[in-house]
Amino acid sequence: MTGCGRGGSLWTGVVLAGVVLVVAFAAADALRGREPDSAPEPRPAETEVPPEDPGPNPGVVHRLRAEGVAGTLVVADANCRVVSVELPELEATARPGVSCVVGHPEPAEQLPLGDDELRRTGVSEPRVLDQVRLSPSRAAVLLSSPGGGYVLGIFEGGELVASHRWGGEGPGRLVAAPGGALFAAPPARVFRRDGTPVRLAPRFRNARAVAWSPDGAWAALAMVGATTLVPTHALVGGAEARRAIRLPYPARDVAWRETRSTG
Repeated sequence: MTGCGRGGSLWTGVVLAGVVLVVAFAAADALRGREPDSAPEPRPAETEVPPEDPGPNPGVVHRLRAEGVAGTLVVADANCRVVSVELPELEATARPGVSCVVGHPEPAEQLPLGDDELRRTGVSEPRVLDQVRLSPSRAAVLLSSPGGGYVLGIFEGGELVASHRWGGEGPGRLVAAPGGALFAAPPARVFRRDGTPVRLAPRFRNARAVAWSPDGAWAALAMVGATTLVPTHALVGGAEARRAIRLPYPARDVAWRETRSTG
């Protein structure tokens, strides 16, 4: 009985080992059979779609409304493409053609200043680039300098009361704020009516041009990456203008006009 028991146990172990081997081979075959099915299928290449134009920024529109900013900005970019932007809604419309200068919708006023008065600025052969009236008796005249650059003369009646000279090139234009208390000269120099210069905050000193809102409360600065609106009192104060509003329109020139009613 004991021998038979030992033989039976041995036979049982052999059978169990065989069963284990069969199960192992079957499992391996099953895994090999599933490998092709479990491999991830190649994904088609994704095409990057450029984001759509989000349109006017609601936050900026809200600020413009709250500040009472209105009118039509006319902006010329570095490639002289022109766009009109209605404020405060920021409704932009591209204009046909190209133009690098968008200021002076009307011819500048011709002031009664002769060559004798203009020579008092130190320019022997004066060539007037632009002129603007600051008050009934005061005017600013921009002249081209024979050696290059600009000469600015401030005249009271026919008398020269202040003058400035600086380098630069390009079209010369004077833009007076409503009421004439301030005016801008190229490229973006701001002066008071008495001829004293306004020291701009550092972030605004690279402006290319300046325009004033129809009510004179704001200035638009043409910048490399944007058009920036600054309250006039902050611009004159020379401090960082925290109320400045940045509009996504890179500009080389800018004009600000009253919106004409279509009603």
